Amino acid sequence: MTSLQIVRATVDDSSDIWKWRNDPETRIMSLNSHKIPWESHRDWFTKTITNPQVTLLIGILKPQNEKVGNCRFDFSSDGLSTDVSIALSPSMRGKKLSVPFLTSSINFIRKERRAPLTINATVKKTNNASIKCFERCGFLLVNSDAELNCYRLTQDF
Repeated sequence: MTSLQIVRATVDDSSDIWKWRNDPETRIMSLNSHKIPWESHRDWFTKTITNPQVTLLIGILKPQNEKVGNCRFDFSSDGLSTDVSIALSPSMRGKKLSVPFLTSSINFIRKERRAPLTINATVKKTNNASIKCFERCGFLLVNSDAELNCYRLTQDF
């Protein structure tokens, strides 16, 4: 039986995340669509995994040990809210893994934080897969403009 394990990203995940971030479809759906040079990614990754206000998670299918993607939580200074983003490995798209991955990542954070938390997500209106994922995970649309939808999930832990 296949299960999904959530772990913190390590230096060993840097190259995979860089490849996923530069995938053409990922770039189109990202808020910043420019290709990311390795040097910029390397600096960003080092800062990200050492920043106590950021949690970068990796989903792993077990027992295959295949990486599903990454989920990043950027916490506010008071720790009561976070912005979340999710990116699947291109090889994992279309396998109905985004909802269980996001749900499992939120549960990971929930167990770790054990405090009320508001989770925010900003998604391009053209990113139908992410819109469906966040809505299926219980996020509510709270704001919208010509290009972006803003979603929120409030959980009392």
